[in-house]
Amino acid sequence: MQDSLRCAMNLDDYERITEGTYEYVQIVLRRIGADDELINTIDGYMDFEKLGEDAMVEGSVRQTELGLIRRCSNPFSEET
Repeated sequence: MQDSLRCAMNLDDYERITEGTYEYVQIVLRRIGADDELINTIDGYMDFEKLGEDAMVEGSVRQTELGLIRRCSNPFSEET
């Protein structure tokens, strides 16, 4: 119950991921400074699906009953 209350009080610290891995990696690249021109240039040369999967693992994106969730401040712990 305490964990639920803590999550509810910190809703701004969570991001719901509605995109697939292909779109998610584009968001990650924009977050680190890539513009549309750069993303379009490398799109045909990189495996965006695999990079998106790796970015979700690195960013501790978790599958929940509400969909994919990422904690913005600290990654989720390794606990299930």
